[in-house]
Amino acid sequence: MRQSKFISLLALAFTIWSGCDTSSLGNFVEEVAVSALLLADEPLPPIRLALTGPLGQPYNPAERSINDAEVLLQMVRDDGSTVDYTYVLTVEGLGVYEPADAQDNILVEGGATYRFQATVPGFTETVSAETIVPEAFAVVDPPPDTVFYQVGQSPRTNITRSSYPGRQNIYVYNIRALDPENFPLTPFASDLVNERDVSPVDLYEGNSPLLNEGNYQINEDGTVRISIVWLAFNFYGPQRFLITALDDALVQFIQSQAIQFIPTTLSPGEIPNVVSNVQNGVGVFGAAAQTTAFTFLEPAP
Repeated sequence: MRQSKFISLLALAFTIWSGCDTSSLGNFVEEVAVSALLLADEPLPPIRLALTGPLGQPYNPAERSINDAEVLLQMVRDDGSTVDYTYVLTVEGLGVYEPADAQDNILVEGGATYRFQATVPGFTETVSAETIVPEAFAVVDPPPDTVFYQVGQSPRTNITRSSYPGRQNIYVYNIRALDPENFPLTPFASDLVNERDVSPVDLYEGNSPLLNEGNYQINEDGTVRISIVWLAFNFYGPQRFLITALDDALVQFIQSQAIQFIPTTLSPGEIPNVVSNVQNGVGVFGAAAQTTAFTFLEPAP
């Protein structure tokens, strides 16, 4: 459950890169597409590899998946030495690699640097990427167990602070209705469905834009207070509030992906490419730290 937002985000990124020609039109060059997400205090993640395909042609994931690569994940210590984690193919036909059995219970360390390397037959250069994992953080003061829609202040939660080298923390938050089939829409969401033909399924969850820590209140004890605006809730009933601190790779991907899919004043020829941190390939080798809180939303009495 905790990883659902960014698994879907990386799946979108993977679709963008693997299914599209990332070179100039008429000059297609096949590349390796990478998708992986390291989460602080979570097990080592799967890594997915595939070949990009030419623009405008049907893309078959099974045909384009890479199932014969040598994949290595390394944790890089401060002195430059490394701890190696061997990866093996686990889902043939989809190019999914996971840690060898003896490494299944190893957790990702917040604050650590990780390096990915893959040797892919047919490619002379090693595909690689590196990222720093944001420090783990936690909810210390959750919202009330039950809140009433638009009654009083919107729900708030206090979290300990994550950290990331060289900059303030950058967060996104995600609100998901946990039982939308059995609870009605809030008034604002109901207007979207009835007046703008929005599907209720599209309102099961919503995401904030990128938010710098400077947007939030820092409490005297050093914790960060986050307010959840009422308009973020689309259904009554049980709610999950997922807060995510992002590494640079995910920040850059989200920023560039937003330009690709949100209408702007740029002409099509001016829209920049989605940013990738993968060397000798494309995709996202990203890292994040996450924590969750829960509440139950009731209609106003």
